[in-house]
Amino acid sequence: KILKVLWILLVVVHSAIILANAASFFFLPFLVPWYIAVPCCTMIGRVLFTNTKCPLTALENIIRGKIGLPTIESFAAHYFLWKKRS
Repeated sequence: KILKVLWILLVVVHSAIILANAASFFFLPFLVPWYIAVPCCTMIGRVLFTNTKCPLTALENIIRGKIGLPTIESFAAHYFLWKKRS
């Protein structure tokens, strides 16, 4: 029971982080000087749009395994893009 609550909390927090990063990508250039916005947006874009391994997804897969759910390949693909699961 506690693992299921932790899993739901992890999904909510992970979703909030992804949405905040996506919003930052678009708002940051208007809020800070260009020499700060360019490297920050580059890093945000790299994390959001490449197949980097996220530690929160790895943690979710551990919890999913313990509560009997199948693991996921990518958090964004699973929860936001609803890619067909294999």
